[in-house]
Amino acid sequence: MEKYLGKHLDLRVRLFNILAAVSFGLLYLSITTGNYQLGYILTVVFIFLILFPAAFFVSDGYRGGMPTFFVFAVTISVFMLRGRTAFIVTALELVLYVALCVYAYFRPDSVQHFASEGDMLQDIILSFVTVSISLGIIMHYHFRLNYEQQKELEKAREEALALSRVKTSFLTNTAMRSARPSTWFSA
Repeated sequence: MEKYLGKHLDLRVRLFNILAAVSFGLLYLSITTGNYQLGYILTVVFIFLILFPAAFFVSDGYRGGMPTFFVFAVTISVFMLRGRTAFIVTALELVLYVALCVYAYFRPDSVQHFASEGDMLQDIILSFVTVSISLGIIMHYHFRLNYEQQKELEKAREEALALSRVKTSFLTNTAMRSARPSTWFSA
């Protein structure tokens, strides 16, 4: 515990370590139970609605990189959740994140500010690069999976059309044979 959550570490490092532990725990829960939707909801609650707001207050509020992670959270929630749950959770996230920004604006003393402009710039750059790469990878695999599914559907459609043509040909031939007078008994 001291190694990963000790007071000698910066609060942002401790929050990151908690985030990593929670992420692995949620992954383990989802894999062992097979209930990924529950894992998604718990991810949103623990990481997006608890840890991200906590990180917001220790990383210069809306002046740091956390708003970029808020965009990440809302986008991932839309990808992971379904139906009404997705709508409700993303609306809740948006309200919370806007409220955090407004609160930090009116209560700047509630936010731990960076020691220098350089630290703030470093945080902002790290945040948008991390989020951009993460969302890019997620979207790439999502679109690739969608493309592969489309190819499989097209192949299945072509096979169904071919079978339909064979069936139609068979029925046509069968109907034509039964319409001809039988030559077996005419002799």
